[in-house]
Amino acid sequence: MAAEDMRIRAPGHSDDDELDLEYVPHKTMFEEMCEENAAKVALLE
Repeated sequence: MAAEDMRIRAPGHSDDDELDLEYVPHKTMFEEMCEENAAKVALLE
């Protein structure tokens, strides 16, 4: 789990292309969740 945390914090430091490919979907999924939460908060306000 610690290795995954490091990958998320420092995506540009990976030596393997696979790590970069794995990083992108996680980031977009996280961004989508943030957008959904922001929309819910906007509805509540």
